[in-house]
Amino acid sequence: MNGKIRPLTRMDWGPENQRMRADAIKELMSQGMTWARAEDYCDQHMFPADVRENDEYQVIVKPIKQGQGFFSGCYFQCISIMRRDRKAVQDWRDLQAIKNQLFSPEHEAIELYPAESRVWDTQNQIHLYVLLDHEGKSCPRFPLGGSFRNCIAEDRWQRPRPEAAATDDIALKG
Repeated sequence: MNGKIRPLTRMDWGPENQRMRADAIKELMSQGMTWARAEDYCDQHMFPADVRENDEYQVIVKPIKQGQGFFSGCYFQCISIMRRDRKAVQDWRDLQAIKNQLFSPEHEAIELYPAESRVWDTQNQIHLYVLLDHEGKSCPRFPLGGSFRNCIAEDRWQRPRPEAAATDDIALKG
């Protein structure tokens, strides 16, 4: 916790997971899905290609189709993050560290709080959407949020930042 996480390593999707995928497709078909839709659902939501983990987190990285409307011309990837002990993910610094490790410190990501009609709440899991490219520009910025870095190293409301000594964070006491 506190933004100091171990490196995430790629998981191997071996024969055991292939059997689990086949069983999941059969289960979805028994609930009325066609084979093609069940396979697509599994590949997009249950058994994506890039799964990484460390001692604390399991992270699934999956591409999203090109954005539409406001995000027309943008390319995203979704980072699905869950703790391995299945407790709720609560540490913003850990989420930032995961985003930085998988992409870069200069990539931006958002967490969406959708309309109730689009809520997915099936397990203690957080989804971050990383903006990869916009009209050929890598690491574009969302048109919201702060325009500069503003971190307080420590005060009575903020826990200590582990990297504060190596940054230009403001060190306040009191």
